[in-house]
Amino acid sequence: MLEYRHFPLKKALTYLMFSPVFAYFIYSIQEILFNQTSPVPSLDLSYVLFLGVIVAFVSLAIAGYVVDRIHRTYTICFATAVIPITLDLVRTFLPIVSSSQAYIEVLFVFALFSGFSVVTLSWSIMVNRTVVLRYRGRLSASMFALALVLFLIFNIVGSTPVGATPFAIELAHILVPVGLLISLLIRPWRWQSYPLAVSGNPTKYFIPMTLLLLAHFLWYHGTMMSIQGLFRTVGEANFSSLGEYAGWTQYEPLIVAIGAMGAGFLADLRGRKPAFNTLVLSMGLLAIFSSTMYGIESSGGQGSARVILQAWPLLLMERLVEGFLLGLCIFLIWAELGSPKTKGLRLSSILVVLSGYFALFWVIQAGPFALQLPGLVALVGPQIAVLLTLVALYTTSDAPELRGREVEMEELSLDFSEKMVKETVEAFVEDEDLDSIRSQVDLIDVGTEISDQDFREIIGEDFNDIVSFRDIKGIGPAMEKKLRAAGYTSAAQLAGEIPSRLSRRVEGIGEERAEKILEAAREVVKSALKNNGEK
Repeated sequence: MLEYRHFPLKKALTYLMFSPVFAYFIYSIQEILFNQTSPVPSLDLSYVLFLGVIVAFVSLAIAGYVVDRIHRTYTICFATAVIPITLDLVRTFLPIVSSSQAYIEVLFVFALFSGFSVVTLSWSIMVNRTVVLRYRGRLSASMFALALVLFLIFNIVGSTPVGATPFAIELAHILVPVGLLISLLIRPWRWQSYPLAVSGNPTKYFIPMTLLLLAHFLWYHGTMMSIQGLFRTVGEANFSSLGEYAGWTQYEPLIVAIGAMGAGFLADLRGRKPAFNTLVLSMGLLAIFSSTMYGIESSGGQGSARVILQAWPLLLMERLVEGFLLGLCIFLIWAELGSPKTKGLRLSSILVVLSGYFALFWVIQAGPFALQLPGLVALVGPQIAVLLTLVALYTTSDAPELRGREVEMEELSLDFSEKMVKETVEAFVEDEDLDSIRSQVDLIDVGTEISDQDFREIIGEDFNDIVSFRDIKGIGPAMEKKLRAAGYTSAAQLAGEIPSRLSRRVEGIGEERAEKILEAAREVVKSALKNNGEK
């Protein structure tokens, strides 16, 4: 059952148990990328990474197609999380003949990239189908932030060996299975899936997001190239990144986690569109004011020039914006907006774009690639980034609102069972007016073919004569007298009552008997409405 009034703690616990999985994926891929060592000695690292990215893209396309046709995505999410960690355990602890070692390593890399992409997709779709929009942002942000904190812990303890294996891997080998086991014990496959979505065009968000990614790319590389140029000007070549210069490299994931948490909570409390506008505005402010945080100071003498770099404020602003971007654009918006029948393919397309963007960063910065961007990027990149953020902010003006508009877009009907109606309405209105609302829904259902004028005539002053108390099963002369003494004057009035209030107002009636009387009253009223509507 969907929780509308209270945060879904049980579901949140299940979804948070996947944070060690995400942390393990990020750490393992980082180790492959930045160690510059191929897991398969006979294959070049660039070739292995290229195949891994291709496998991830193909896996996203297939998974996007599958999850649109399978409502219970927990099995997919669980299986694709288990396969990589199982292969890692096998290659770490089991003796493998040298002829099979290369195949196991390649299979592990492919499972790593494929598992990361498919778990991200299926986890997001699963949350979208089981948690309402008002809580989805903070839940997704909490999971992502916890994953980044675990990733930070893996980085801190990563160099500590346990036998022949780094302690970070040993820790991951414990946390990932434990987290998956806890989620398994809660049995999330038994949860009902709902086609929740907001009607609208996702392109209204895709265009400004693309402009935002391009602005971030130009700003980041333009700024880094400008700072490196300043250090070369003064004869220094010791700058590689803001994190290393500020001494905050290990704690960068924590800053990103704070940004992601801010995105999730703002998206829940204020809505997706205000949160997205805040992201665009923050990127614009970063591009405008970042140039004031670095420069060259010269006292006039030869060799007295030195670089002035406010590294930690610039790093803090950059990582917060990036965390906000990741928290908002990976798990939110795309699965929430548009047809629920194609949310898997829609989200997989977005994840392909984001994966390609991250891969482009890694191609330029790390590994055996180290591509050089033209100097024009340093000259005009930040200025173009400001222009792109302004255009992105303009294009978000007609982006649809999501907050308060999400509905169950498929199989919407008034023909619910009594139990389903009670559970659904209780989620919104407590329990006092539940049966009253149900009776109104019933009356609307039977009156769909009656005009407003005819309906007013049907329930006019003579309606009491058409349906009397005596026509209702369970009401005799004594009960009718008690009902009238309690203020009830018509069967229609009685049909809109609730059992608890009826039992309180009429002496000698328990809630069980009151419920039977009210059910009989509604049947009689509905029958009378139908009969009179056909006349």
